[in-house]
Amino acid sequence: HEYALRVLRPPVYEKVVEAAAIDVRSVDGSRIKANRDFDPGQRTYSYHVPGESSAVKVFVSCSPFATGMAVDGKDVPINETQTVEIERASTQVHVQCQYFDPKYSSIAQEKTYVLHF
Repeated sequence: HEYALRVLRPPVYEKVVEAAAIDVRSVDGSRIKANRDFDPGQRTYSYHVPGESSAVKVFVSCSPFATGMAVDGKDVPINETQTVEIERASTQVHVQCQYFDPKYSSIAQEKTYVLHF
């Protein structure tokens, strides 16, 4: 007799919800550097937005295994550039890479990155 077993293991959630990169640009397309180099283990980044800019373009590249993304709690298309309005001298945005599969967990897993402008 020959038998075959298929073992399903849940993903390593910490890796699945990590971002691979964060890129912030002014509306004219020039890159705005963070206060430190990107490290998926770090959750907070600060950016000095030059001049009178009222918005920035934010691109967060979530893991290829992530199933969703949110900005300030609102679902947005995963791995697409988002425009963030800067409404006061200091603006903070929360970007989440998310993973949900009811086969492995009844709740969504996520990692939040806090971006200060």
